[in-house]
Amino acid sequence: MDKMPVAQSGDDSVDAAQTVEDFQEFTSQPGWHPGAEPGVDPTKPDGGHASMPTLIARCEITVVDFSQDKLSIKKLNNETLPGFLEQPQPEWVRCRWINVNGLSWDVIQTLGRYKNLHRLAIEDIMNTRNRTKSEWYPTHAFVILTLLNFFEQSAEDIEVPIIHRLQTIDTIVRQSCDASMLGQAIIDGIIDLAIPVVACYGDVIGDLELDVLNRPTIEHTKKLYILISEIHKILALINPITALINTLRDHETDIAQDALMSHLLDPDHGVIITHLTYTYLGDILDHCVLITETLNQLKASAEGMIDLIFNTISAYQNESMKQLTIATIIFLPLTFLTGYFGQNFAGFTDLDYGVSYFWKIAIPVVVFTIIILLREVIYEYLRALLQQHRNIWIFLACNVVRFTIDRDLLLYRIKLSEPPGMRRSAQAVSALLGLVHGVIGELLDCGPARYDPAQYVCWDNQFLCPIIAGEPLSHCAGACYSKFMYTCTNNILTLLPPVDTPFTLTVHNPNIPIIHDKPVTAAGLHWSLNGETSSYCPTVVPRDVCPPGNTTVIVASGGSVAMSVMVPGGQQAYLDPYWNMAYTQAHSAYVPPGSLRTGFGAYQGGGFVNLNGNGWGWVACPPRASGGGGTAWNLVARNDTNAERLSSCHPVNLKVNPVPAGTFGAWQYT
Repeated sequence: MDKMPVAQSGDDSVDAAQTVEDFQEFTSQPGWHPGAEPGVDPTKPDGGHASMPTLIARCEITVVDFSQDKLSIKKLNNETLPGFLEQPQPEWVRCRWINVNGLSWDVIQTLGRYKNLHRLAIEDIMNTRNRTKSEWYPTHAFVILTLLNFFEQSAEDIEVPIIHRLQTIDTIVRQSCDASMLGQAIIDGIIDLAIPVVACYGDVIGDLELDVLNRPTIEHTKKLYILISEIHKILALINPITALINTLRDHETDIAQDALMSHLLDPDHGVIITHLTYTYLGDILDHCVLITETLNQLKASAEGMIDLIFNTISAYQNESMKQLTIATIIFLPLTFLTGYFGQNFAGFTDLDYGVSYFWKIAIPVVVFTIIILLREVIYEYLRALLQQHRNIWIFLACNVVRFTIDRDLLLYRIKLSEPPGMRRSAQAVSALLGLVHGVIGELLDCGPARYDPAQYVCWDNQFLCPIIAGEPLSHCAGACYSKFMYTCTNNILTLLPPVDTPFTLTVHNPNIPIIHDKPVTAAGLHWSLNGETSSYCPTVVPRDVCPPGNTTVIVASGGSVAMSVMVPGGQQAYLDPYWNMAYTQAHSAYVPPGSLRTGFGAYQGGGFVNLNGNGWGWVACPPRASGGGGTAWNLVARNDTNAERLSSCHPVNLKVNPVPAGTFGAWQYT
């Protein structure tokens, strides 16, 4: 049977059989056919095949011979390579690197004979669609990965930095004269090229995230889908490299260090992965893992944004339907009434009352219908409004009662001196002014606006900035800013520099004298306000070594924060799932799931800022003495979810007080 049917129609009346010959145009390698001899023989002009693929290119070949004290670099091409390889290798050479940029059969054949490369390895060199892998042969190892396949066209990206390292006499790759270490340098250079690519994807997704949060569209999902597809392709390249590096590390030699050089110089000996190369391959492995984790995180972020886009669009549509529903509810009774009044009743005398009579009936019916159909929505809205502003309502009630005495006195005076027509107006005006005065206080002018000086501050008689946590925000170039985080120089708003030494913290809110300027203290694995610092020093540590432990000293770097302690391993600070500022127990790195380890800032001449939770800031909650909480106030970071629960707490700022570099607050905090 010389034809193999690979597909056939279910209809017996139609002969749709297709044979292998029909798919010859889809073969990936010219000259290949099923059952061909595997591999390519460099000793034969045709490679051992009846037909060889046409593989001709102008190659740039760099040969680097080096030892610990000598280095030679030669540039060759297709014609000069055979003559060079016929010359004996100088005796001083400890390692030779032949770097080829370009794929050409004559160069591959020459090097295959020179190094006695395995025919399967030569076949893989000529196949540019091969997978990332490593193959071990008696006298050599063959490695394929992205950018590394006799360097088809990108040798310069890797060659230049490695040659620069070889030209520097005190580098590890030069002093080791180790071929496996040179291979490590090539793989490391390839992996390093992927790091800025990953960073670029991070920037793109970060920009898209801002657009998605501001105004999501379906067009964003298309871009995110393309990004996810590209990330999958990069992961498909990086993940096999991780397996490749593990394979190379598995071939670590057990030859003693003093005997390594003789084995490295023996061309008949197999490939050796030295102890040094094993160690530095671990560094590449770390980079691969970091790239993989970052890409997976970016992919998850992109997938989350796609979900957010559809959820947001659905929410917009639901809101539109809600508005249409409300409009329908409003006009439903009107439609009913107009239909009722528009019927041709005989002797329908109500039509004689005019249009005002219709509205006298329609308005109460509309209001009553809205209340009945939207009763649950109205109830929930009023309940949330009362709960959110209960302090304001209580304050309003108190001022109404207080104003009653003044109002009665005012009305008495009006009765004595004003005509009856003026008295009713005076009653309404006096009630309104008294109520406003009781709630807001005396209003001042700031340009065309009026403001309450207890809540705002006026800059240049034209800019209003709020007072937050007892701090009147300053003004700079049209923006209000906190001096705990920013500074304004020449009308330019800039971030304060980060603190580069340990520091202590004090509370700042002049409206709460009991904790204003009081310290932030560590006790019970949590931060508190105006409490006692709790620390410990083991008896085996000399007393003159242990810090006093009576103050709470902190260090911050790169958005993270830790306790300034001497205990091995340190104590990291974090926001726990309940948004309390906490720190890890000594000798343990455990942090509860859902905690936040980053997102903090400590600024010179400023404050300690929590950038998580959309910048709600810190609040001080009164101590729960009845519950055994002691006299210390609780420090909590406020956010979208707990703002209502913390409505009875007071906003505060945390002021940074630097201490000398190297200061430890305690051996460990408990």
